[in-house]
Amino acid sequence: MEYRFWHLILTFFIFITGKSLLASEVVLSPQEVIEQIVTTSSEVELIKLNESSSLTNVDKAYAGLDWLFESSIHYEDSKEVNLSAIKNEKDETLSYNLGFNKMFSTGTKIDFSANRQSRRSILNPFIANNNPGFSSSRTADLLSLSLSQELWRNAFGVNFHKSIHSGRLNATVANFKKLEDLEELTLQALKLYWDTFVAKESLLASLSSQKRFEELTNIIRSKAKLGYSNPGELNISLAELEEKNQKVKKDSVVYLEKTRELFRLLKKEVPQELTFKINKEILPPEDLPSYDLNELRSIKALIMNFEILDNSLKIKKNNYQPQLQLIAAASYTGADETPEEAWSQALGGDKPIYSIGLNLNIPIYSRSTEGELKETMFERDKIQVQLKINKDKLRNQILSLHDLVNANYMIAQSYFKSFEFRKKAAQQIERAFRQGRSDINTLVQTYNALSDTETKKIRSLGDYHVSINSLAAALDLLVKSQFKEIH
Repeated sequence: MEYRFWHLILTFFIFITGKSLLASEVVLSPQEVIEQIVTTSSEVELIKLNESSSLTNVDKAYAGLDWLFESSIHYEDSKEVNLSAIKNEKDETLSYNLGFNKMFSTGTKIDFSANRQSRRSILNPFIANNNPGFSSSRTADLLSLSLSQELWRNAFGVNFHKSIHSGRLNATVANFKKLEDLEELTLQALKLYWDTFVAKESLLASLSSQKRFEELTNIIRSKAKLGYSNPGELNISLAELEEKNQKVKKDSVVYLEKTRELFRLLKKEVPQELTFKINKEILPPEDLPSYDLNELRSIKALIMNFEILDNSLKIKKNNYQPQLQLIAAASYTGADETPEEAWSQALGGDKPIYSIGLNLNIPIYSRSTEGELKETMFERDKIQVQLKINKDKLRNQILSLHDLVNANYMIAQSYFKSFEFRKKAAQQIERAFRQGRSDINTLVQTYNALSDTETKKIRSLGDYHVSINSLAAALDLLVKSQFKEIH
């Protein structure tokens, strides 16, 4: 009977649209919806892109720890005239500079550079005459290595460590956000799945109601031919039949709309026939599982955001401290008429320069810095307050959802029993009407009450399963954690 009803609506769809759907029959279960929604949905692609965008915070946390390579070349042709008594007629100077520097997460900075200066001159006559062996071409090389260590502000890289830790926390929060978004999307898909199931079952119920009034109309017509019908009976039946025809059309539109949206979400073609693989029996709900509020993703994300802002506040406070640096440097020089010999002298280390010292910078007062510190502190404290509010809300939400599951279970049970009672009543009153022991108004009311109860029974089954899914989502059981630590 159901199969024939279903083909009636397919025929109706083809009639009003002028085309058939492309895909063949699809059998779909709630678990298959979950599996497909997290792998094929376009919304999932957007969720993953949002996570990838947030993961860049890990790389950005390493700001200031980059390797930096420097190089320069400079040529100068000078015929400068100045107040010095001894000045060359002309100097051509070619300078090279190569170097790199790196700040490490320990607050240690290393700088290395290699400098060469080659000069070719037209010597001052005084120098040329008094120093016949003095060459007009000379090269000087300088190799330098310096180390600096932060001892107060950012002492031994404490700010870098906090920043990197915050970057990793941001990655964890991004992962939690992705899972929460996937869970919300999955819950949306499951609600749509059950809405589509309810729409189909409601359509089949409307077709059953339509068939009952078609049979009733035929019975009354037969009685009218024999002169046994009461006045108005046929018109009452025909009017009810028209209303049932309208209900079938409305329910068919709702079902087709829900089906299209469900398969758009699953990124699949709309099937020609959709079969729901579900257990229509009402299984009793399970006990509320034990849980720790602090281990639920939404709460853990807030705790981590609090720690991120707390780290930011500590970094800003530390940056406002005096800066004390230990600086040590070593340089090796070489100079000769030939570049090779100058380079050899520098590498030999025979003419070194060593230095060591302290560098101290003390900030006096910065009103803008005070404002930044207060702003970060207020943002951190707001999260602490929000954390307490969200904990209370989530605790109440879980308890309310558990109560709703139990209530929906009892409501569904009640509607299933009520439907059986109304179905038996309809059979008895229909038999009495055929025998002339009941009027049409009573039969119509009974039929309509049966249809109304059947619709509520179907809806109650969907509501029960949706409330179970909602409780699972609140407990992070719908989509499990898949976090991998980011380094």
